Amino acid sequence: MFNSLIEILLIGILLFWLLGGIGSLILQQQSSSNNRFAYVTGFIGSLFGIALSVKIILQQSTITLPVWTVTPILHFSFSLDMLAAFFLFIISLIAVIVSIYAPKYTEKYLEHKSVSLLGAGYNLFLLAMVGVVLAANSFTFLVM
Repeated sequence: MFNSLIEILLIGILLFWLLGGIGSLILQQQSSSNNRFAYVTGFIGSLFGIALSVKIILQQSTITLPVWTVTPILHFSFSLDMLAAFFLFIISLIAVIVSIYAPKYTEKYLEHKSVSLLGAGYNLFLLAMVGVVLAANSFTFLVM
């Protein structure tokens, strides 16, 4: 199905951040495990992002991943070129740092507030930022 490492890394980024966003909402009752889960998935997705962006920059290549064809003129697809890889690297690098330090920061709120929405929002925000950077056309950009 996926014929290259680049496509696997791209799908990995999107799946880990989507899993982190949805999983945080599902694990809403278990505060401490939810806190760890949200930032571990964010961390792993960010590592995939760093690996993918470095690979694209070193190979000086472009990849387009068509996801869904709505109509013959409306396509939901992602494209990763050198410029998008640079921004993906910056987003992923900052997300790695945040994913390392945020669990300790949010520990003090576990007793008073629900941090599940924070973890879900964090992962979905990363997903949306990368989705905007990787949007291959205006339709994908507007959906993201």
